Amino acid sequence: MQRSPPWLLLDLWEGWRSSPARVFLILFAVGMGTLTLTLLLAVLGGLRAQADRLTADFGANIAILELEENDQPALTPAHLNTLRAQFPSAIWIGERTYGPLHLPGPGRVTLYAATPGWETARGLPLLSGRPLDSADADQRSPHALASSDLNLAPGDRLRIRQTEFTIVGITGPGRLLHIPHTLRGDWEHPDDPERFHRIRLIQTQTDPLPLFRQIEEFFAHEASNARLHLITPDQLLAETRRLRRTLQHIFGTVTLLALLLGGATLGSLMIQNIRQRRREIGLRMAIGARRRDIFSLFLLEGLLLSIFAAFIGVFIATHLLQRVPDDLGLPLKRESSVLMLPLLLAAITGGVFSWIPARLAARLVPAQALRCED
Repeated sequence: MQRSPPWLLLDLWEGWRSSPARVFLILFAVGMGTLTLTLLLAVLGGLRAQADRLTADFGANIAILELEENDQPALTPAHLNTLRAQFPSAIWIGERTYGPLHLPGPGRVTLYAATPGWETARGLPLLSGRPLDSADADQRSPHALASSDLNLAPGDRLRIRQTEFTIVGITGPGRLLHIPHTLRGDWEHPDDPERFHRIRLIQTQTDPLPLFRQIEEFFAHEASNARLHLITPDQLLAETRRLRRTLQHIFGTVTLLALLLGGATLGSLMIQNIRQRRREIGLRMAIGARRRDIFSLFLLEGLLLSIFAAFIGVFIATHLLQRVPDDLGLPLKRESSVLMLPLLLAAITGGVFSWIPARLAARLVPAQALRCED
């Protein structure tokens, strides 16, 4: 007896309607596994994207120097000039950071008072206009280099407190403004000395460790009372990598257990369902149903239940991810690619754990099945 797809779906519906508790348990078990996996992938994807952004912003061959004395920045323009003279193999960029400042029009903006070449050190491409140069620094020109997210163009004017700036160029993405480091204004505290918050160095050597050791020895003699911090990309990403490994172990174990529990629940409940429907299976075979028809019926039942449970889990996970506020500080990847793997794994789980029950149902002998009592 061959069944067309509408009749097959009707058979599935009748089987589900006769055992609502079984269907609920399967949906709950597989759905929980899919929900956990979706949340895990969203968090891991967010951490991976955060690490990529940090690497792109920091630069693979860039390190940062910070010098503190009495918990205050201690790097001066004299330090910068000495470093350039002592270590000419590296490119040195001094910068001070202010913000984020709330400006009319652009909104929140981070202000960088930095030496020429800052945008190159940050890895920001020049999209239009020109970069700030040594003439801007020497003349203390109120010029600024703006990032593209501020929706400004070369020639536009922007007021920061009491100073009006002319935009001379546009760089890559972000909400940043680069101004000459020689220009002082009321966006900073009047008593603050003219010191750099940090110095970026672009090292061109294959192995940066010898250069870093020389820098540490230099400051050990020049600024023995100050604390030197030398920040590298590996140090910057170490915490992100550690968090990713921890989440992979914890959420990965929970996800694996949830999917295995869902699959085991699916398989055991389907076997119980087959035992309860032996007379029905025998009757179907007696009136012409082939073994592969019975096998397809129960295999499709497991697959559809798993996929439906996966959609429920993904829907709940998506709703939870959308309700997480952006300012919570938890990086999340809210993209459709996060949803595909849970759905695929749920389908595989349904197929694997439905295979044996479906074969058991297909191997029933019609005469013996008809003699069974419900």
